[in-house]
Amino acid sequence: MLTALLLLAMTPAQARHAVKVAPPPVRALLVRQTGCNHFAGEEAYDAERAAYIDAQVRKLRCRTVEEDARALRKRYAGNASVRRLLVEAQGWDTLP
Repeated sequence: MLTALLLLAMTPAQARHAVKVAPPPVRALLVRQTGCNHFAGEEAYDAERAAYIDAQVRKLRCRTVEEDARALRKRYAGNASVRRLLVEAQGWDTLP
């Protein structure tokens, strides 16, 4: 399994191009997903910071991002480049 995942890894240039040419719904999801990943790793070191992180998580609709990604994988099941991009981007916390 790990070998298969390593074979899927995109170079930074490939990732930038894939994001640029992705259909608008996919790009929108990637923005949300990378934002959600980013804020998931943020420390809420005080109440103000916690409120900010919570607001961003709500704005990005992080609770439904996985469900929305599944819907796009289904919608673009016949598009290998979109499927690859969606898999690759799962761990991104910023767009390339």
